[in-house]
Parts: sequence; C-alpha cells; structure tokens
Amino acid sequence: MVGSGVRGRWVLTATAVGLLAFVPFSTAAAESALREPTQLTERAPVGECPQKDGPLPTYLPDDSDPNAFYVCDKGVPYKSNCPPNLIWDQDLVTCVYE
Repeated sequence: MVGSGVRGRWVLTATAVGLLAFVPFSTAAAESALREPTQLTERAPVGECPQKDGPLPTYLPDDSDPNAFYVCDKGVPYKSNCPPNLIWDQDLVTCVYE
C-alpha cells in the first residue's frame, strides 16, 4: 500500500495490542532522519540500497543494532529506529516486540 506520508511512503508497524497496521511514515524523528543521509561509520546496513526505487520502500537491517533499520531512497540509506521495547524484524519488515 502506498500512501501520501513523507516522501509518499507508508510503514507497516505493530500496534499496542499486537496488530499490524499501515501508518504514514511522518514522525518528527523519521522526518529528521530523512533530511540527512546516514553517515556510515561504525554501523551500517546489511546489504545495499537499490539505485532505483520500486513501488514499495526497501528496508535494510542494521549490522549491529537490533533496534535500528534503514529506509532506502534513491540508493541512499536513511537510518531509523524502532520505538522503545521493539526490535527490527527483517523477515516481517517491521518492528516487533522483543
């Protein structure tokens, strides 16, 4: 599902009762993360972002932080973090409870 959030993206996320829901990717932290490319120093995404975006965003896990993941945009990884008490699950492409 594609929406009209920041950069026209929606994110699949877990709700408080454990249900999954599509929500606009437009929190203040996400908007901040989308302004500056990630400086790949100590941590890096696992894999590489495609140079051309597809119909859905590409997400990559962090190589050492289970709370972090990257959203690709035109070949550039932008770091984001799961909310507290959640970790990134690459198979489900969402944040899940630990």
